[in-house]
Parts: sequence; C-alpha cells; structure tokens
Amino acid sequence: MSSFYSPTVDEAPDAEIELPSFVKFPASAPPTLLGNLINELQLIEHGEGGFFRETDRSPFTMAIAEKDAHVPMNSQAVGPSISVTSEMGTVTRRNYSTLIYYLLTPSSPIGKMHKNKNRIIHILQKGRGQYVLVYPDGRIKSFKVGFNHLRGEVSHWVVPGGVYKASFVLANDEFSNGLLISEVVVPGFEYIDHNFISGFKELELLSSNEYNTFEHYQEDYSLDKKVNLAMNRDADDVNRENSVHLTVPIPFGGEEQPLLIDDPSVGRASRYRSNTVSSIVSGYEIVKEHFDKKKFFYLLLASITVYCTFLAAFAPRTSLVRDIRRINSSKITEAEVYRIFLNTMHEYNGAQNHLRNYTHQEHSIGSRNSLEYTVDQLEKMGFEPKLEKYYPWVNKPVHTGVTLYRKDEITFEATMMEDCVQNDPTSCSENRIRGYHAYSSNGKVRAQYVFCNYGTLSDYLKLLEAGVDIEDKIHIIRIGSIAQGLKLRNAELYGASGVITYTDPQDDGKITAKNGFLTYPDGPARNPSSIERGSVAFLTNFNGDPTTPGYPSRYPTVERLSPVGKIPTIPSVPMSAREITPVLRELNGYGLQLNNPGDIDGFEYSTGPSPDGVEILLQNDQDYQTAEITNVVVEIPGIFQEYDIIIGNHRDSWGVGGAGVSNSGSAILLETARGFSQLLKRGWKPFKPIKLISWDGGSPGMLGSTEHAKDHSQIIRKNTLAYLNLDSAITGTEFHCETNPLLYDIIRKAAKYTNFKMEDWSLFDEWNSISNLTNDKLSVETDIAPFQYHLGIPSSSCRFQNNGSGDSILAPNSNYDTSTWIETQVDPTYKLHNTLAILTGLTTLMLSEKELIPFKTQPYFFKIYNHFKNYHEQLLSIFPYDRPLCHLSQTTFELLQSLTSYESRLFDKKNTHLNNQLIQDFPGWFFYKKISLYIRLLRTNSKLKQLDQLFLTYRGLEDRSWMKHSLFAPDTEQGLQEVILPSMDDALKDYDRDKVMESLVTLLTEFQNVKSLME
Repeated sequence: MSSFYSPTVDEAPDAEIELPSFVKFPASAPPTLLGNLINELQLIEHGEGGFFRETDRSPFTMAIAEKDAHVPMNSQAVGPSISVTSEMGTVTRRNYSTLIYYLLTPSSPIGKMHKNKNRIIHILQKGRGQYVLVYPDGRIKSFKVGFNHLRGEVSHWVVPGGVYKASFVLANDEFSNGLLISEVVVPGFEYIDHNFISGFKELELLSSNEYNTFEHYQEDYSLDKKVNLAMNRDADDVNRENSVHLTVPIPFGGEEQPLLIDDPSVGRASRYRSNTVSSIVSGYEIVKEHFDKKKFFYLLLASITVYCTFLAAFAPRTSLVRDIRRINSSKITEAEVYRIFLNTMHEYNGAQNHLRNYTHQEHSIGSRNSLEYTVDQLEKMGFEPKLEKYYPWVNKPVHTGVTLYRKDEITFEATMMEDCVQNDPTSCSENRIRGYHAYSSNGKVRAQYVFCNYGTLSDYLKLLEAGVDIEDKIHIIRIGSIAQGLKLRNAELYGASGVITYTDPQDDGKITAKNGFLTYPDGPARNPSSIERGSVAFLTNFNGDPTTPGYPSRYPTVERLSPVGKIPTIPSVPMSAREITPVLRELNGYGLQLNNPGDIDGFEYSTGPSPDGVEILLQNDQDYQTAEITNVVVEIPGIFQEYDIIIGNHRDSWGVGGAGVSNSGSAILLETARGFSQLLKRGWKPFKPIKLISWDGGSPGMLGSTEHAKDHSQIIRKNTLAYLNLDSAITGTEFHCETNPLLYDIIRKAAKYTNFKMEDWSLFDEWNSISNLTNDKLSVETDIAPFQYHLGIPSSSCRFQNNGSGDSILAPNSNYDTSTWIETQVDPTYKLHNTLAILTGLTTLMLSEKELIPFKTQPYFFKIYNHFKNYHEQLLSIFPYDRPLCHLSQTTFELLQSLTSYESRLFDKKNTHLNNQLIQDFPGWFFYKKISLYIRLLRTNSKLKQLDQLFLTYRGLEDRSWMKHSLFAPDTEQGLQEVILPSMDDALKDYDRDKVMESLVTLLTEFQNVKSLME
C-alpha cells in the first residue's frame, strides 16, 4: 500500500475544479458574520491565505531522530531539544500534536498550494470548500468538503505528509460563503516543516473560465518548473531514507518518552532541525550545568534596585495624566487636540456638499444610495466603517386614497401628493411617494366621518359629553399636541373605523398665509399642499421592530411575534391642509362647534358627524415585508477600552427631501468625523473610545438604533458612557438643547468654546440670551429612546429649531423638507451646521479627553428633587389620611433631599479634588501615590458610569416593559416629550394607591443604592 494512502481522501469522489465568482473577485472585507467570528476566535491572517489561530499545543513531547545532524561530542543526555549518540543521529524533542482553527472567507478565499512534512488531520466545522492535492508521483486529487455526504462531500479527511495541498471556498449561504476547519498536526507543527510549492502559479488561475481541469493547468508548467518539482520530490525521498525509527525509550527529566520517527513503511512523516539550532541548544545545556541561580537572583535584584533608585532620584516630575498618555503613545496633548479640531472645522465647511448629496436622491429605509455615500465619505477620511445589517418588518406604500361621496356621487378625490414647485427641483423628483403612515393597518373603509380636533383623551371626552356619535366613523384629526401613534390609539379606543390626519396652518403660529406671509417656496409660510407623513406605531410603549420585542431581527427568517398592541388595527392616511378643506366644509353646522378654531378656509370647526349620504372612502394598501437595513459604524479606539461615547443620526427619510429632519444631522455627523480624522492623522488616541453611527430605518420607528441596542445591550450597558443624537439638527435658527442632567455641564462648557456662526459671539452667549441656558426635556420619538429609556445611557440632543417669531415653517416628512428650503429659508451659508458640528465635536472631546468622567451629580438630583417635591405634595393632598403611604413618601423625599443638598455636592467636590491631583506633578519616588490615584480614578469612573443605570428596573414600567428607567420615560398622555418620575406621574393621575406605593418603594430602594454608591 502506498505510504501516501489516506482512506478519507482516496475514497472521496473526484470533483471538477471550479472557482465561484466571488473567489475570482473577492470582497474587500469579510461579511459581518465572518468578521464577527474572526474577532471572537481572535484569528489572524495566514501567509498561505485565510485566517488562523493555534488553539492547542500538546504539553507532552516525543523524540524525533534524524541522520546527518550535528551533535556535540560531549553531549550524551537528551536535553530539551537534542541529544543521543551520533550513531542514531540528531534527536529533537517535538510536541505530540498541535491544533488550529483555519478560516477562508470571500475576502481571502484561497489557501495557496503548500505541503507539510507530517500528516494533518482536517475536521470541518462549518461551510463548504474544495481541496486539491498533488502527490510526489504527479497524481492529482480534487474533492469537495461539506456536510452533504450523500452528494459525495467529506467532513473529515487526512492529508499525508509530503503531499501538496490547496483549498478554496465554495458558495454557501448558511456560512456567508466561508469555510471553517480545524487542523491537527502530528507531531506538532513547526514552520521548518512547511513549504510552498516551487514554481506554481497562484491558485487564482484555476478558474473554470481558464482551465477545465487541473491536468490542463499542469500542462502549463515550463520545463524548469517540472525539474524543480522532480528535485523537490527526490529530496523528499532522500530525507525519508535517512530517517531512523527508534524503538528504544529515552528518558526526559525522569520520564520515559518514546522516540517516534516517521518511516515510509508506516506512513509517518519525520521532522528535522538545522545544525545551528542543535548547536545553540547544546550550548544552553552546558551553561545550565554551571549556572548558580541564587547568586544570579541576588545580583539581578540589586541591579534593579540601583536602577530604580537612580530613576526615582533624577527622573523629571510628571503627573499621572502625562504618564498615562506617554505609556499609551499618545502624541498630542489635550490642548492640541482642541486646537487641531477647531482649526479643521474653521478652515473648511463641507456640510452643504453632504446635505445636497443626501437629499437629491431617493433615500428611504434601506436605500443603497445614502448607504454607499456615507461609507464612501468615511473611507475617504481614513476610517474603516463596519456595516451592521438587520431585517425588521416594515410597510412600503402601494396605494393610498381619500374619496368624498355625496349619495354615491364622487364630489372630490385627493391626489395624496404635494405640488411640484419649480423653484425646488427636489419637490418634483420622480421618487416622490404618496402620503402614508408607517405601520398603518391595511384597509378600505367607506363611512361617515367626524372631526375630533387633536384626538386627545380630553377632546374625545368633550365629544362624548356633547353626545356626538363617533363610533364606526372615520375620525379626522389635526396633527399636534400629542404623538400620532397616540391619536390612532385613542381613535381605536373610541370606536373609529379609520383615521385621517392633517396639519392645520393655525398650529404654525404667527407665520401663516392668513397673517400675510407668502407660502413656500416664495415665503416662510407652510405650503398648503404639504403632507406630514409619520409613524403611527405606539412609540410611547416600545421602539424598533414590533415583531421582535426584546431581541434583534438579525436574519430575515428570525422568529417573529404578532405586533398586536404595538401598532394600530385601523387604516389611516395623512392629507394636506388644502385637500382636507372640501372634506371638512361638509361638516359645517353639524354637531358641536369647537371653541378653538383653526385656519382651514371656510371650515367652521364643527365636529359632525357628516350628514347622511356624505361619506369618505379611505383606502390604505401597504405591503408589509422584511426589509434589509444597514447601520454604518465607525470605531475610534481609546486608551481605556470602555466608556464609549456614541454620536448617532438616522440618514433615511420619506422618499425624497428629509433635509432638516434627518440629513442635516447626517451632514453634521460627517463633518464631525472629518474633524476627528485630522486628529487621528496627527497621532491622536482618545482616552475613551468614540463611535460614529449612521442609523438606517429611523423614520418608521427608530429601527436601526433600537435593533442595535437590542443586539448589543450587554456591551452597551457595560461600556457606553453617553449618546449624542443629531436628529432634526437644523430646522430653524434658535438654539435649544435637551439633555440628561449629567451631560448638561459638559455641553455648557463646550458651548463657551464654540463660535456662533463663526462670529465673535459664543454659542454659550447665544443660548444664554435666548433661554437663559435652559435644559429642555428630551424629545422621545428619536434615536435617543433605546439608549436613555431602555439601557440607562445618558443622552442629549442639541439643535437649531424654529424661533416661533420669524423663521420659516418646517414641513416635516414632506417633499418640501429639502436642501433648497435649508439654503433659501434657514441656513444659506451653512454656518449653523458648522456651529453644531463644532459643539458636537467639542462635547465629545471633553468627554473622551478627560481621564475622570466629567459628570456633575448635583444638577442631576436637583432636577429629580424638584419634580418629586411636586408629586409629594400631590400625594399628601390626594391621600391625606393614608399614614403608611404618607410616611413612605416623606422618607423618600428626605432621602432625596439629602442626596441633593449633601451627598451629591460632597461627591462632586471629591471628584474635583481627584481631578486636580491627576494633573499634579509628582517626583519619581512618589510612584506609589500615582498608583493610589489610578485606583481611585478607576473606582470613581466606575461609579459615575453606573449612576444612571442604577435607576433601571428589570421588569420595566407598568404596561410598557420596554421602558425600564424609573426617572425618565415618554409621557403616556402626549408622547412627544419625556416625563420625570413616570411611575409616580401615572399612578397619581390614576389615583391608584397601590401603584403609588409600589413606585415609592422602588424609588426609595434606588436612592439608597445611589447613596451607597457615592459614599
């Protein structure tokens, strides 16, 4: 039997050599699945192609004997690498075996032709591939590896020593076109045994388009190549003849180990060591015999002591901060970081180019246009963006329509589309879409209709008190006052068969056509044909994909649950003010006339219902399916591996436009990234990691950010320090900031160093003159929601918005939210974009460049204290005779008062003192003090990082388990802004004594935990 016989290989069916197209044109980077696997298994690139890592090397050794190797004349005992007599040859000690992972991917799909001296056992872990073997006698064997054994694939095989092998991946969906195997080498692998084929072409030449068989490829050898191959084969034969099989055990350190020499008769390969290695090891053994370990140890200890004393006496005085930067090879100081970033942002402003590129093309959810542009821009800056894909369940509009009937005669039919205005090319785009709601229910309803004002609970109570028949009617609701999802939920509750929403011009305040202002594009007033699209999902209760609550939609085939309770069950559509006018006029004189009229021309704001025979046909045809969305993630590693600062914004919009609502923030995100890229080119390494993330799927319901939060919840809770959101960044000229109180002081300091519109006037001064540095409540229907309310990550959102007195009116989610509107009505020079990019960058740097997290806890508890004080007074008024409840409330109030006035102030004072010590210079012999400071730094940072998360509850809030923060959550009644102490707010509104008690117990426990943390 041949010494190269291997049953697992020789009995495998022959397979034609065909390389798939992705091998010939490999991807630029491994797919996400394989990229994550490479990181998890800690694989590195292999010289022969692919990725590998040695996972095990047997601690037991065997002896290998080879002839004609140099052995010192005085060496008799077997040492760690060589010994024995010259008659037997040189004996080397080798590990019994080694084990590695080996991975081929579409980006590195080929393992180049090579051989090993010893046999290798291969075990398939996942994927499919093909192996090609070339034997010393010229025989060629090609076979496929995989788990389909009925198709002739093999899942484990042995390649004998001395046989050349090459490998490549085959297409397979289940493992992203990858191939993962384990290889066991016996005896253990050494690089001296490894040899690439001599004179062969790269295996990439073996595509089916160029060669049909490997024999045809073999004919391409030149004569010299054939001679080289024959010489290599002859050399292998000589080596095998020189190998000796030793059967006499040789002692190693008191233990007997067998000598294993591969002989052709038994099919084992031999291992060889060079004469140089033998001489070095032999010399080592001689030195070892005369070495006095005790004297050497004392000499070494004395030397180290003298050296350290010298360093301590003459080393320059340094601070712990400078030591940390020096150790981590940070090349620029904190002051230089700010200077370089500001100079970069002042010298050039690329926001206009970014905004135009985003808005002049279709960029709805899952759009390739915006994705490719974002990735391209980040790569040009020198970043390596990662793509993160999810597959949420969403709707795409097929058809929406509203038709008005009078006794079966059509009197009006809506176009459901904005007018094309010539001064704004984007409004005339062929990619425009009809008005529709995200997550609206499919349906076709014909019924009478009623006007329900804003659709709040109080509006519906007025209608019921007035005896207005609202059941089984189509409800027409004006946008404003509460979130659109709550309007649909209230309408469902009161028996609506369908809903139409519209924007009333009166809600735009002073800037209306009725007050003499021209409409867009000729003036600042809202164009009457604008349609405000939006999501009608119940976002006050949950975020993200309604069919995968609590887990990410990583794959199209992921298990999905019913969305009932998370989205409406009745159809709904949005309309423009102009097209709703003839519908509303039909209600004049019917029902209750409301006392807060609007600006719909000719409408008396009567509730109806419409008279008999006057009906609406509402049509809503939506295609619900899974859609691929892609988040773009850029990571800037820090000196510390935790405390991530995330800057995020969603780039998708409602077809065209989206300049103010989404893409002004996308432009600012790229501009901020540009500033950081210049720092990186100068050798900057931040103390804390920074992530820049462009979300996809933000418009229907924060899909990209929420799926990311669900997918990485444990890592985010552990590592993330803050989230800065850029949603709706530029929609007016007045600066506002909404932030978690922990971030307020940092943003205020950053505003002092930010020039407002490049003028000699800081953003701090502008903010102070407008609102006295007011910190507004967070808007909840943004990408902040999964971070702040679900994971307890302090979040903020700063923006320029309408000033309410002269700014042009934003038409959100309409075809008029365009770059033309930004440039003609809001920010012609893009200086507001530049201002906000600088503020965002400086805020990030002030978080990342400070060794100690710069959170201030006293403003945090002061805000909570003011709200709890009001709830405490309400509780005493509602339950004056409930002594246990009042006592518990008083105890909680006093503890919070102590946290606000004493513990938090003392904690902040200690942190200020610690920060001063971190930058204080100490002489070298005070190294022990630096060690103590470093330990205190780590402990204090850990406390500050945990602070906001101590208010997370495992089961979440009542009836909305996704919202887990006890201090901050969306308001359940209006759903547009957050409410402080949501459980107390809900319980007191419901006059529910048990819920109030439960809320107080939770808060008291959390405040006690915080007090312990700050001690």
